[in-house]
Amino acid sequence: DVLPDGTIAGEKPCDRTMLIAYYPWEAGKEDIRQLFSHIGEIRRIRLNSERATGRPKCYGFIELQSQAQRDRAIQECLEGKITCADKRGEIWKLKGE
Repeated sequence: DVLPDGTIAGEKPCDRTMLIAYYPWEAGKEDIRQLFSHIGEIRRIRLNSERATGRPKCYGFIELQSQAQRDRAIQECLEGKITCADKRGEIWKLKGE
């Protein structure tokens, strides 16, 4: 059953959350949202950074609308379909798991 907020009944947030890594340090939440928006609604993004400097660690977590969307996003990362260019034009293939 689909709930009013679009989530699937019985799924927990951890069922819809995936680790992302290997994106350019200058990429922000909106960049990440854009990369995955074709798969579905991104409910939450958390990008980790160093406490002392605030410099990005280039890994984080995204929560999608459903487990099926999370699985598709992981598969697209494995296939090298989710990429992001840095300021130099270097293409980064995001890792997802």
